[in-house]
Amino acid sequence: MTDLLSRMPLEIVRDLGWTLLHFLWQGLVLAALLNAVLPLCRGAVARHNWALGTLALMALAPVATFLFLHDFGGSGGVVFQARDAADVLAPASVFLPWIGWPVVLWLAGVAALSLRALGGWYVAGQLAQRDTMAPTADLLQRCQLLQRRLAVSAPVRFLLSRRVNVLVVIGWLRPVILIPVSALAGLPPQQLDAL
Repeated sequence: MTDLLSRMPLEIVRDLGWTLLHFLWQGLVLAALLNAVLPLCRGAVARHNWALGTLALMALAPVATFLFLHDFGGSGGVVFQARDAADVLAPASVFLPWIGWPVVLWLAGVAALSLRALGGWYVAGQLAQRDTMAPTADLLQRCQLLQRRLAVSAPVRFLLSRRVNVLVVIGWLRPVILIPVSALAGLPPQQLDAL
C-alpha cells in the first residue's frame, strides 16, 4: 500500500478517501429517496426512470464531491469563499493516516472488476469466432425475414455455434447472433422462429 500511495500526491489520496467516505452517506440518502418514491410510481416506466435517474446521481455524486473537495489551484486544501462552509467541511482538509486504505481497496476493486469485464469481452468475442459455421440458406432466409419483421435495419450476422446452448447475441455495433446447433435438431419452424 505504501508503494502505491507514495506515487500519488497526498492531496489526491486525502480527497479520494474523503470522497469515498462521503459517498457512503450520499449513496444511502439516494437509495432511501428512491425507496420512498418507488411505491408512489404507478407505472413501470416511471419506476424505471426514477431508478435510472438515481443510478446516474450515484455515479455523479462522487465526481462532484471530489471536484468540490479537491483544490485544483494548488493551495493544498479546500478553498471556500464563505466562512461557514469551511467550518462545516473542515474535516475534508484533514489527513487521517488510515484514509489511504479505503483508496487502495477502491483502486484494487476498480482494477479487478475492469480485468473481469475485459476478460468477459474477450471470451464473448471468441464465442463468435470458434466452432461456428454459416447457417443453411433456408435458416438464413428465415432469420433475415424475422429481422425485417422486427424492423432491425443494422446488419446482423447469423452463425451456428456448437459452444452455446441458448441463443446468444454478441456485440452492439456489429451484432452477431449465435444459434445453437442443438436447437435445430427436431424443432418445428414455429419454435425456431420463437427463438
